[in-house]
Amino acid sequence: MDAFELALSTVPPQQKCVERCEHPKIGRETTVYVGVLTHPLHDREPLTTLPESVTGFHFYLGSEALALIDAFAKSKHAATVEHLSVGDSSYGFGRGRDYAAIVESLRGGFFPSLRSLGLGVWELFCNSHCMFGKLGDITRLFDGMPRLEGLDLCGCFELTSTLTLPALRRLEVVLDDDCTCINGGAISQAAFDNLLCSTMPSLVDACIDLAVDGGEVVYVFPESFLTGTSFPKLQRVELAGRFAPHACEQLRNSELARRTGMQIRLDSSA
Repeated sequence: MDAFELALSTVPPQQKCVERCEHPKIGRETTVYVGVLTHPLHDREPLTTLPESVTGFHFYLGSEALALIDAFAKSKHAATVEHLSVGDSSYGFGRGRDYAAIVESLRGGFFPSLRSLGLGVWELFCNSHCMFGKLGDITRLFDGMPRLEGLDLCGCFELTSTLTLPALRRLEVVLDDDCTCINGGAISQAAFDNLLCSTMPSLVDACIDLAVDGGEVVYVFPESFLTGTSFPKLQRVELAGRFAPHACEQLRNSELARRTGMQIRLDSSA
């Protein structure tokens, strides 16, 4: 039993399960959920022995799962996992919403097969609402994720420089749930600039919701985003939050907005 299996063995049996699915195009997928109950109707079976090959790991134990995720990042599964989520869920087994230490732990790992990543997620297994927190500094997190295609950032984050994500096709950012209003605060204009000025040549779809209950930041769009040069394949973008009126006008008249087939949805509360 390696360090990850040992850490996983400390999770109560009723809070971990495995799902096995057969897909016509991509074949067999095996997904492990931690912080989730078994459910026969959804093919989630009790996890008694960790399978040798696991496609996806979803850790829904909040930020207190640091030791478990740290062990996972150093395990053999880091080399083969394709889908990874870290956060909490409507089952409510998790504790803590400050994921900065977990982000730092993941930054030290190498995930050559990872195609989708969700950070700070609040997975809903019932008709409910979400609670978000803080992700910390994500600037160097993706250095060891060369094949990343889908990224969900759920919570306030810091970004001190631009990113280069050559394979990313889908990006989603959400900071708050307007029903619970439980969040980690607003991101800075500097973080927003660095995100929108990042190099993402394969990005097709982006949804960026910066609305935060009580948030005071009024955002503007950096010039390089308005030209669209860093996102040559972008076809659909949704933006929500407090944007300066002149910034909204600039976006509507931008080269990006005039791109053939481009769809922009802008919801500004400023």
